[in-house]
Amino acid sequence: MRFRCISKSWYSRIASPDFIRKHRLRSSQKVLIRRYSNYHWRDDVKDLYRLLSVDQFPLYPGLEYFDTPTTKFPCNLPKIVNSCNGIFCLRDYKVGISLWNPSIRRKLTIPNQPFIVKSFRGRRLAVGMGFDPISNDYKIVRICYFDYQEIVESSLVYSMKTCAWSSIASPATTFDHVNSRACFVNGVLHWVAFRWMGDSLEHHIMTFNLSTHVFGKIMLRNPMWITSKIAIIDGCLSVYADENKDTCCILVMKEYGNVASWDVLLRMKCGKGYEGIKRVMQLNNTGYFLITYFGGGLEVYNPKTELRFALFDTKLYKVFTETCLESLELLDSGEVVS
Repeated sequence: MRFRCISKSWYSRIASPDFIRKHRLRSSQKVLIRRYSNYHWRDDVKDLYRLLSVDQFPLYPGLEYFDTPTTKFPCNLPKIVNSCNGIFCLRDYKVGISLWNPSIRRKLTIPNQPFIVKSFRGRRLAVGMGFDPISNDYKIVRICYFDYQEIVESSLVYSMKTCAWSSIASPATTFDHVNSRACFVNGVLHWVAFRWMGDSLEHHIMTFNLSTHVFGKIMLRNPMWITSKIAIIDGCLSVYADENKDTCCILVMKEYGNVASWDVLLRMKCGKGYEGIKRVMQLNNTGYFLITYFGGGLEVYNPKTELRFALFDTKLYKVFTETCLESLELLDSGEVVS
């Protein structure tokens, strides 16, 4: 970044879309560790983060030295929706939606979405952000619906190129609720959705193609398994599901779009006495996984040896983890944040 100050020609080259794209293609994967206090009413609550390379994580209990997050988060306790090409989509209930690149510490606040009436009870938003390779444009999708009523009020898409929101056709499939966590892969956004079928829940993956602006649906291996989270593991779409009351599993779709290719990657104990899994990510080709739990735990796990150990004491904190690329996206957009 410091080389931008050498001359105008250097500045122009580094800020060019072609240089930014080539830099991104050569970048390595990073892991964002976010930590904030469970006690939101305290005046000294700190929302901190740290970007780490995969090789900075210890793989054995004797190497558990681990630096805790030290940098202040750019917003006040926002929800992280998803990430794409090093950009995080953040949703703050006061500010709205913003995009943030922690590698260069720049944040862009998105203009308020139209047609939102906050006073209606039961109104929910599903949001996601990704890159459209056809138009070479970053886009944000917002679906406004009524919880457990199978009613979608409106669907909008925001274009970074035009800096404007536009209306799109709403999903044709019915659902009662959409998990707020989004996932982007193959030019498509994905959310876990479910609807009531009598006394049971039927889960599926709702999709949105950023190029065609068309919603779709991907069926799961077992729609009746309680499926709560979605992620990308080793380049494949994956979900976390409760197989039964004592066992949860991580499933991956080995061939994108082929429902028959869903396969179980991990099986772990859950239920009474075990914390629910919040996030799972594979530490490259090491065979180890980084697991975040709803109770705040963060540990490294090797399924072949059953070796598992905590990275640091998280009893007083909530922890969030997310993979991202080191990139120069948003280099000339938004504002610098400390």
